[in-house]
Amino acid sequence: MLSKEKAESLLELLRSKINNLITDSGINFGIPYIQVPCNSVATCITILKEDSQFKFDILLDITAVDYLNSNPRFKVVHQLLSSEYKNRVSVYTYTDGEVPTVTDLYHSANFLEREVFDMFGIWFSGHENLRRILLYDEFEGYPLRKDYPLRGKQPRVNLRYPEVENTSLDLERVPLADQYVKIKKKLT
Repeated sequence: MLSKEKAESLLELLRSKINNLITDSGINFGIPYIQVPCNSVATCITILKEDSQFKFDILLDITAVDYLNSNPRFKVVHQLLSSEYKNRVSVYTYTDGEVPTVTDLYHSANFLEREVFDMFGIWFSGHENLRRILLYDEFEGYPLRKDYPLRGKQPRVNLRYPEVENTSLDLERVPLADQYVKIKKKLT
């Protein structure tokens, strides 16, 4: 959390530099946020990373919020940190299900975008390996969507590696005395 003065000055700097991209801005819980159109997310984040007055060099998180009966349905949030200036900013965008990727800017975006895809079904266009990361491939639906059935059942999946029988009949126990003799022979 930033001090009130630092958050307000960062917000003013953001507005002066990229006002043409910002549709809404403010401060939530001491962290400045800016809202940008969906097609401008990558451009905005590129400026925030590369501009010498910002230097947001760390992507902390990407998450989403599902507003079920709204249009657009999802809000995608990118949390950025500047390790040099000790600033934070949230970049919001609203979408119906597709956002440009930022994997070319931040390596951490690879797994963060895959997690959002896995839980919400939001597609990150341009992502080279967008597939499930937390759930198995045959999982149906996206569990953090508000319309996901609470008592829904998933299809049965065959085991990829069939289990070995594990019964007492399968166990072979060597008496401890025999093991001691074998070890003693190896040592001498």
